[in-house]
Amino acid sequence: MNVQAAPRGQSQCKATYQDVLDAAPHMVAEVLAGTLHVQPRPAMRHARASSGIGAKINPAFDYGDGGPGGWWILDEPELHLGDDIMVPNLAGWRRETMPDFPDSAHCAIPPDWSCEVLSPSTRRIDQNEKRAIYAREGVSHLWFVDPDAKTLESFELAGGRWVLPATLAEGAPVSLPPFDAISFPLDALWPEGASAKGDAAEENGCDQACPQRATQCHQAPKSAPPSPSFETNAPVASREMSGKVGEKFILAPV
Repeated sequence: MNVQAAPRGQSQCKATYQDVLDAAPHMVAEVLAGTLHVQPRPAMRHARASSGIGAKINPAFDYGDGGPGGWWILDEPELHLGDDIMVPNLAGWRRETMPDFPDSAHCAIPPDWSCEVLSPSTRRIDQNEKRAIYAREGVSHLWFVDPDAKTLESFELAGGRWVLPATLAEGAPVSLPPFDAISFPLDALWPEGASAKGDAAEENGCDQACPQRATQCHQAPKSAPPSPSFETNAPVASREMSGKVGEKFILAPV
């Protein structure tokens, strides 16, 4: 549930950062066009989608593992853009946009990419007030992820206006600017998609979980070599093997 609240004791004044600081700690507080908006922490399905996006793009773009790197990507950063205070689900800055990582509780540099995970309580302000602020600040790319409709809308800013070059649904491959150097299935963001993949992996065993070793896994096990046998009446000869410096080990069949 999104709640719009006037600043405490200042019903005719614009909300400020102090109102954000005074909000209950279990609520997400934002100031948009002078109005304080507070909403509870995301539901689990919403959090799953947000975490999944970060898990897919962070390795290649933030850390440079298997991808180009060159980005800072953060979960729920607090943005101070003019008089507006926003908390997107995820945001990313090219390193040339923000060469030095800020050591503060908030950031005043507009991101190059922002992602909002839509929920019934945030959908209206995400698609209206916040989208307008992102355009005003020159954010180049904006994603709207809808866990209920199972869709992803990718907007690009052109001439100060948003254009919608792509809308993805169900299990479509996600390979979109500015992260089109990688691809992942959209349904990996939904619990149902992850559960289905997990079930398939379990049914297929190591063919699914470790295909590079599937051939080895299905090879017939080699029979163990026969254990050495000794005649009871045969003399037992011991032999010495050097071990640690200054020590000897005596090996003998038993």
